[in-house]
Amino acid sequence: MCMLNSGCDRSVIGRRFVDHHKLQPVRFSLLLAAGRNPLKVDGETVIQFSIDGHPMEAKVSVSPALDELLLG
Repeated sequence: MCMLNSGCDRSVIGRRFVDHHKLQPVRFSLLLAAGRNPLKVDGETVIQFSIDGHPMEAKVSVSPALDELLLG
């Protein structure tokens, strides 16, 4: 499942979806989620996916607190 949020500054994916990816370090270990709740970030990576058969690529922050892909 993927949510599209045009109000997000960053794209974030749940850690369980990218366990095999090597993560790059991040400048910030916390992001602010909806309601200004802190969201822990483990690192960043690039993912490939498709929407309606169109290949896409996105740089995403990786968080153990999410169970989805949030595209910003």
